[in-house]
Amino acid sequence: MITMELSANEARALQGLLRHPGLSDREVAGLIGMGTSSLVTARLRLERGGYVRTIAVPAVHRLGAEFLSVSYTRFDSLPLREAVVDRLAGVVRETEVFSLFLETSQCMFMQFARSYTDARRNIEAIETVYREHGSLLRGFTTAIFPFGMSRLVNYFDYSHLFDRADAEKESSEAWRVEPLFDGGGPADLTAMGQRVMLGILDHPAMSDTELAGGIGVSRMTVGKWRNALLSEGLVSARREPALGMLGMELLVLTHGTFAKGLSRGLRRFMPELMGTMGPVLFAVLGNDDILVLSTFSSFTHYREANNLFLSKVKEHEIFASPPERVMFSLRAMRMIKPQEYGPLVRRLLAPRGWQP
Repeated sequence: MITMELSANEARALQGLLRHPGLSDREVAGLIGMGTSSLVTARLRLERGGYVRTIAVPAVHRLGAEFLSVSYTRFDSLPLREAVVDRLAGVVRETEVFSLFLETSQCMFMQFARSYTDARRNIEAIETVYREHGSLLRGFTTAIFPFGMSRLVNYFDYSHLFDRADAEKESSEAWRVEPLFDGGGPADLTAMGQRVMLGILDHPAMSDTELAGGIGVSRMTVGKWRNALLSEGLVSARREPALGMLGMELLVLTHGTFAKGLSRGLRRFMPELMGTMGPVLFAVLGNDDILVLSTFSSFTHYREANNLFLSKVKEHEIFASPPERVMFSLRAMRMIKPQEYGPLVRRLLAPRGWQP
């Protein structure tokens, strides 16, 4: 469902790039039946136009992180003053928070942390900004998903985003394990390996030559370490589309807490339930709760899917109470930190007790 002003080649290239984010231009072109030069031309136009960007995601559980936490809240609807936006950006710049976005009446952020103390410090710092501006009605609700006790089902995988955006998705599409955070022992990186990894995380779209010049090492060194990091699963290359530019209007967070005493067997209904949530961008399943981010092309589409979602929830009686849903307008939403992993990994690699 690509509706904006893209040529047929650009739309085709975009879907190929999202489906195969870790492959080279030549490999993607071969898989979608395009010439390599045509794909490169389309990709450059898409990137320059802001339709898609490259990101690099680290396997943080191998670098010392113990859990993922997702925090969200609603508050008084006030104009998004630049002073608030700037203050939030400053507060989270060098923290474990890797994604933060907000609207006039709600906010959500994500972080990986190696201790609850680290995570709580960031939550309190963000709450303080809102309290100082008189807009916080309640504290942030935080869902914590420890590695080894949780299952990352979808970690910003956009490969099926436009396949069936206005139809109920197949369970197999919505419910698949994210390999980046699945297994593998602690990383043993040299100082040079850490340097290259941080360079890749800070500048994921740079070529080996560009990155080598930026971090002051040889192109061969960058190439060697990039290949090693990718092959060992310590870094995963991803592509992220600009959802609002591609016809999507809403981003919806769904957070449900399981009923006490719920049999694990009942969780077999999770794929069926996720099939009612529209295109799923992110999903994590813990022992006690599940959290999902999905997108919708219109409020009508959301309302239709929500009716089906609520009927499934009632039918299977999985949750202790109706799941909370927080809706963000992609047009009004501000991205303060859009999946930036360099600061997070610097903190994970630093000795405990280190202060920036």
